[in-house]
Order: sequence, then structure tokens, then C-alpha cells
Amino acid sequence: MIGSGPAPPLAEKGQILARKGQGRARSPRSSGGAWWKPAGGKSLDNRRLPPYTPGMICVPVTAATTAGAVADLREAAAAADLVELRLDYVRDLDLRALFRARPAAPATGRPVPLVATCRAGWEGGRFEGTEGARLSILREAAALGADYVDVETKVDPLPDLGRAKVILSRHDFEGTPADLAGLYRAIAARAPHVVKIAATPRNGAELAALARLAARADGPRVVLGMGGLGLATRLLYRRLGCLWTYASLRPGAESASGQVPARILRDVYRADRCGPRTRVFAIGGPGGGDSIPDLFNRAFAALGLDAICLPLPLRGGGDLPAVVAALGIEGTFEPGPAEGGEALLRRAAAQWKAWTGSDLPGAALADWRRMASAGRGGADPPAGVRG
Repeated sequence: MIGSGPAPPLAEKGQILARKGQGRARSPRSSGGAWWKPAGGKSLDNRRLPPYTPGMICVPVTAATTAGAVADLREAAAAADLVELRLDYVRDLDLRALFRARPAAPATGRPVPLVATCRAGWEGGRFEGTEGARLSILREAAALGADYVDVETKVDPLPDLGRAKVILSRHDFEGTPADLAGLYRAIAARAPHVVKIAATPRNGAELAALARLAARADGPRVVLGMGGLGLATRLLYRRLGCLWTYASLRPGAESASGQVPARILRDVYRADRCGPRTRVFAIGGPGGGDSIPDLFNRAFAALGLDAICLPLPLRGGGDLPAVVAALGIEGTFEPGPAEGGEALLRRAAAQWKAWTGSDLPGAALADWRRMASAGRGGADPPAGVRG
């Protein structure tokens, strides 16, 4: 085990031990009043967000045809709080057909909120036309009723998007900007409705920097990491105070590296319910794959515990302490590179008991057995593990 010792046990009957002030992250303020004043900028009280709550899941639609995008939009509306239309993916784009097909969100009965994105090739997107044509598509999407329009920071001046809310975004697919705070201030000074920064952490120090920015920044924001290391920010987005995270509709439909399917985000990680009081644990190192986080998260769910276990592909030492502090991780467990089967399950069960004060529940062990039969690890439960 990496760290300074086992975390205190979880309380009985699925209740979390309240620890004053631990892991608190400031959430974006409500939409009423002058809720954000960018540095040197004008109050945005006249540019209010719709009354959505922090902690949404946004599912991108990445189909290559209008017909496919319409079908995926209908499917995504059942899985998402808002849907991003990646218009740069669609080869035969018919915006009117897309917006006519806009379904109602099952939770509200109102039209599902839409984000319109037509990402330029120079920002990692697939649009191959002229810049004028691209901005025209965004203006038309806004006129047709898009709730948000994602515009890159290189676009200056910003196009007139009517009543649509502006997401001003910067993406770094190679690494993480050195001065994240300065970048955030520069974007915020242009008074968008949402500041978005997506970067690719290459090490623990960059991951910790992204997490600190997300937790400490003021104003409506989406700050996330891409790639395997960035997954922790996608899972803890609500705890870090971000308006939403991005999750794919299904495997293979990702719009960026590191996205997991919305069903996994909700049902396995329960990321949409992970708040300031949620206890956070992590499985570090390359050993164990996803099987141990899966095992622990299903066990947390079976017991009704407000806790989450993250896969964290970092070894002990080095940058790990900074990541643990930035993400509010209480304990880590690092399987050996070749460890598996009963030996891994035995150690995982001991670690679970050290963290929670109880044995692994039978429902979680049943899931482990199913993963074992699918070739994802596992074994018969060792002695002392409740089944």
C-alpha cells in the first residue's frame, strides 16, 4: 500500500463518516445575480446560464452521417444531461434535420440541451472547409436553438451567436500548458459563459496541476484531462466543481482520448453523485487493470457507500503525493505488474477491509467471478472474504 496508512473505516449502514471540510471543492455559483466577474472584466449578470445544476454528463454524438447523428442523438438523450453535436464529424451535414429530431430529455420532458461544436482541424477536429464556412455552421446552429456553442480561443473576435451560450475552449493534445492559471484568466477575461480547458497530462505533476485549477478556479468551467492519466479528472468532475464531464455514447464513439461510456460513468463509478464528501481511493500502478476498481466500486454501490475507487496509472513515489493531495485521495493500493488471480484478490480484500472495516460483499464477489470468466482477472474468493 502506498501512503501513510489505512483510511478510517466507513460508517455502518451505508452512511459516510462526516469529516469537516475534507475534500471540499467550490462549485460554480447559481445562475442568479452577478455570479462571476472575470479579472478586469464586466459582470456577467446579463449572460446567465440556463438553470442546470453542476455535475452534468455531456455525451458527444460523433456519427459520420446526418441519419446516424439523428439516431445517436435520440439514444444519447436517454443517457445524458446534455448532448454535444460534433458537427465536424458529419460528412453530409443537414443542420435542420438534426435540430428537428431533437428529442425530449426523459428526466425533464423538455428538449434535451444541446452543445454545437464544429471543431477546426488546427484544434484537433475534423472540419476541412474554410473558417468562414465553419463559423457559418456555428451561427446557424445557434439560430436553430443550440443551448451552447463551443468556440476555440483562437477565434477572435467571437461570432455573433444570438442567445446561445458561449463555451470558450482550449485543447492541448500533446501535454499540459505550463501556466494553467494564466491561461484560465486570459480566457475568462473574454467573458464567455463557460471556460473550457482540456489538456493531456503526461505525468503526475501535470495531472495535479489540472485538478488544482479545476478545484480553485472561479466561474462556470469545464477543466479536464485527456488520455489515461486524465481519467481521474473526468470521474471527479463534480467534486472539482466543473459544470459537466464528457462521456461517450458507447465504446468506439469517443470524441477525445480518455472518455468512458456514459453507462460506465453512472453505473460503475457513480461519478454523477461524487461530491465534496465522497471518499476517494485509487488503484495505482500498471497491475490489476480495471478489475480492482470495478470490484471496489460495485462493492461501494452494493453497500450504498458514498465512495469511489479510481484507476490511477502512476507508481508510488515521484509525483503521486501531489496527485493524492490535489484529488483528495485517502488511500491507494498498487497491485504488482504480474499479480492476478487469488493472490491479487486476497490482497484486494485485505485492502478493502483496511479502508472500510468490513468484508467484501457477496454481490461484488459475484461480479468479480463474472470478470474472471471473461478473462479480466479474479479467482475463487480466499478465506476471510465474505461471499
